[in-house]
Amino acid sequence: MEMKTNMKQKLILILALTLFASTGCQLAGKGNHSVGELDSREETNGDKIYLLYPQLLILQKKYDSAAAYYYLGDLHSAYIQSEQLSLDIEDILAGSPDPYVCDHLEVLHEKSTDLLDLVYREEMERDWQEHMAAVMDSIAANHVVEEEIEIVYNWRTEHWINYFQGKGKRYFRKWLDRTDTYRDIIIPILV
Repeated sequence: MEMKTNMKQKLILILALTLFASTGCQLAGKGNHSVGELDSREETNGDKIYLLYPQLLILQKKYDSAAAYYYLGDLHSAYIQSEQLSLDIEDILAGSPDPYVCDHLEVLHEKSTDLLDLVYREEMERDWQEHMAAVMDSIAANHVVEEEIEIVYNWRTEHWINYFQGKGKRYFRKWLDRTDTYRDIIIPILV
């Protein structure tokens, strides 16, 4: 539960930082380059960008690693990798990089943020499924016990109800507190 709350807070922080960092990057990149720089940027495509800016390759590998963890079902590792990637990208964006690098980083940051969102949603779905499974198990266990034990209401039943609501209340409360300890022993006997 703590991880989910932590993840949600960090996701909101990362989204806020994304807006701030991308605005600074866009402002730094607009109108600050010559026509010659634009032509050289257009020639820089595919793997050439990674030769010119090796830190982008490292960041891309971090994203690929986080995505792999997600698709393999390791949500915790995917979350940690994506979060670290987002922080690394924001560190680079804060340094006002080349506008072409800025564009590439923004795309990578958006993919990382989307992955964080997927991890968060998947974690919520898993928690919901675990909760529903526990509820269904509890319902099934109680249903079986109710079907097997015939409930008869007569003067004896009334006597014990009155006793446990009155003088025997503290004993009954103690027995209820112990149910978690002895439940696994008692249920197979009753079923």
